[in-house]
Amino acid sequence: MHRLTKTTIAVAIAVAAAAAVTAAVSAERPKSPPFRIEIEVSGNDAQMRCTEGCDWETTSITCNGAAPCAFILSEKGVSG
Repeated sequence: MHRLTKTTIAVAIAVAAAAAVTAAVSAERPKSPPFRIEIEVSGNDAQMRCTEGCDWETTSITCNGAAPCAFILSEKGVSG
């Protein structure tokens, strides 16, 4: 059973941020405004709330435990 941890989520966010920066530089797009996301982990669930700069306010994800839990979280929302 795979459980979400703050480390797992931090890594997913760091990877998404690095990919976003790389894509922005490659496409020469304007810099995105800063955003702030609060994450609460409980068992296999992660509840996320954006308090600044996002296209969303709240979202969540539940991992089923049968496979590694991976997702991308950004100012645009959750994918993966």
